[in-house]
Amino acid sequence: MIQVHARLVASVAVPYARQLVNGWGKAYRVGGTVVVGIVVGDDLVAHRLDALLAGEVRPATRFPVPADSFPHGAMVAPDLSGAVFPMSGGSSGVCRVDSAGALRWRWRYSYCDGDALVSSDGRWVWTVVADGADGAVEGPVSVVVLDAANGRESGRIAVPDATLRQDQLIAHPGGRQVAVVGAREGEEGPYWSTAYWVRPQPGVGLQLRQYPSGSEAITGFDPCGTVVAMTDVYAKYVRLRRFDSGAPLLTVRAGTATEFAAYTGFLDSTTMLASSGTGQNDAEHWLLDTSHDGSGPAEDNLGGPRTHPVRYPPVGPQHPLPHLWALGDGTWLTADPGTLYRWTTAAG
Repeated sequence: MIQVHARLVASVAVPYARQLVNGWGKAYRVGGTVVVGIVVGDDLVAHRLDALLAGEVRPATRFPVPADSFPHGAMVAPDLSGAVFPMSGGSSGVCRVDSAGALRWRWRYSYCDGDALVSSDGRWVWTVVADGADGAVEGPVSVVVLDAANGRESGRIAVPDATLRQDQLIAHPGGRQVAVVGAREGEEGPYWSTAYWVRPQPGVGLQLRQYPSGSEAITGFDPCGTVVAMTDVYAKYVRLRRFDSGAPLLTVRAGTATEFAAYTGFLDSTTMLASSGTGQNDAEHWLLDTSHDGSGPAEDNLGGPRTHPVRYPPVGPQHPLPHLWALGDGTWLTADPGTLYRWTTAAG
């Protein structure tokens, strides 16, 4: 089995390093810059990732978290001019604030599911709502798109599946579509499922497309957005699917001794990183060859010819943790509790 050796590109001490790479932050690429926002204390702080890794630990801007908001469902605008927050209680809906905390607009609805996304061009805000009160859903779940400039509703479409709960949105890299990921109740308890994709259709409004992914949830995209990486409910395999059709391209199975963590990402169009392990102390990172010739779905196992364990030089005492964040430019991030690291392969 061929090992891949990681080369340290940069590191920076930041107290919330681990949260930046474990999915607490929401990020997107704006041109050549990655912008990430994460809730720290009473603020949603925003960083330009390259500046942070160069040692600029002071946030580019920060937004006070409004009362009655779902702070971890919030997201900064790509130009850092504002942030949107899903709201709960008597303020249920979505609001936009500026860096001084001033309210720019508020869109109200009886029940908001606690998630909001801003499109990568900054024009639209997506959220999930339902009829209900006091946290109880009483009607169909709907995906709503709002004008980011003024909060006016631009489109709405109901999700035709009453079994979905705790719905979340995941943005496609192209910025014009979102996935609806919800919890379904199975024989052994709830499981996550990527059920639908929603996109604007000129002259029609929003279009809903069912996705044939069963009990799989999205864990990453290739840089072009043509391939989706997904993990099953038991974390026993990573599967790559075509974004347009859902057709499987490659399945890599973890085997009986371990499982995949919910952290995968593409280094480039044919190389992916995945994390395995059953706890904090046995994490292992793998480089996966995801190339395919279109002849049919391929299969492999961890330790097989397409998979290569990543070996790191000594850094922090708790490194590596399961968390990783592949940036799509040949580099990736890892963290220990107080330091953020950027890596590439030794030959890269």
